[in-house]
Amino acid sequence: MKRILFRVVLLLLAGGLFGCRKETPATMDPNDTSCSTWLDVFDSFWEGMNYSYAFWDIDPTDWDEVYRTYRPRFAELGEWNGEHLEEARLMLEEITANLIDHHYSLALFDPETGEVACTIRPALNELRQRDYYHDPMPTQQFYDIISSYGATGRVTRLIGGTSAAPISQPLMMVSFLIDDVAYLYFDRFILSELFLVADETDNAIRAWRNFWDMIETTPNLRGILIDVRDNQGGYLSDMRELAGRLTAEEHLFGYSRTKSGLGRLDYTPWLPLTLTPTTPGYSAAGDLPVVLLTSLYSISMAELTAMAIHSLPNGHLIGERTYGGTGYIYSNFHIAYAGRFQNEALLVYMTSSMSRDAEGTCLEGIGITPDREALFDAEQFAAGTDTQLEAALDYIRSLEQ
Repeated sequence: MKRILFRVVLLLLAGGLFGCRKETPATMDPNDTSCSTWLDVFDSFWEGMNYSYAFWDIDPTDWDEVYRTYRPRFAELGEWNGEHLEEARLMLEEITANLIDHHYSLALFDPETGEVACTIRPALNELRQRDYYHDPMPTQQFYDIISSYGATGRVTRLIGGTSAAPISQPLMMVSFLIDDVAYLYFDRFILSELFLVADETDNAIRAWRNFWDMIETTPNLRGILIDVRDNQGGYLSDMRELAGRLTAEEHLFGYSRTKSGLGRLDYTPWLPLTLTPTTPGYSAAGDLPVVLLTSLYSISMAELTAMAIHSLPNGHLIGERTYGGTGYIYSNFHIAYAGRFQNEALLVYMTSSMSRDAEGTCLEGIGITPDREALFDAEQFAAGTDTQLEAALDYIRSLEQ
């Protein structure tokens, strides 16, 4: 009798546990969905997001209300063809308008051609509402400004250009000495890949070596300035290649968790994000100020690097509040039920993780706020003055006082 009673209690407890769950999704891989109607398209989209989106516990979008409101409207569109493509696009824009994942993009394919008919990027709408919004920094004008500084002798030891190495994405890197400050600019975190395939004659490798050599050999060096304006992010492993050289000991700079199951709120535990020294006990920077220059378009790994640099006792941030895509990308539906998914109708690209800073604040959709704001001035830039670079150099000088 006691055994029977014990089993009944277990069953009741199990029922209670399952009853408390907000949803019990059926296993459906959104990557394998075939679409013959617009309803099929909506179902694959809604289910894929329901499984894979990393921010449901804080995102303002009511995903169940999306299902109730938009599923009938997609059903009314009937057969999956190009006739109602524009209507579908408008509804998808409405659905995704307030998603906080700033990596998020949705490509909708033309059912007739299979080509991308449109791409929806909710983050761009948020960025355009910021009072300091501007177009990306014109690269050629940047080169021209640095060249003009070099012509006057203010910039020396200038090395850089676009890498010719067979890496997966283009990389441009420039380093030089300006006002006794070692400066490095690069537009993508792809260093780990570059170092595997590039030789010593590569432009980016030469710029990289030049930067560290300036730090080691320049007498009376005043500081280190790393420019990640418009940097599009990249490999997490690059953290050790760059920021790891600038610290002698470990520093906690945040926390991260990953989507880990079919349930909408299935996550891994929060794990620490730690900046680890490349050479324990040694920092190339010593006590010199390390300043990171950011922009509106600094995203992803550029933002994680900003968090890491800011954790250093001699680390500082200047520039603009960043893009707000602080998660990192990992996509494998069968392992983590997270991130990117694609079928014949659509491609959804998003982060699979949520990051917090060391104080526990999630900055997704917000961005990293610098210690000192320095806004891009397009008019001055076109006239030959990089006001953000000048502000960063002034900031380094102010730290000496």
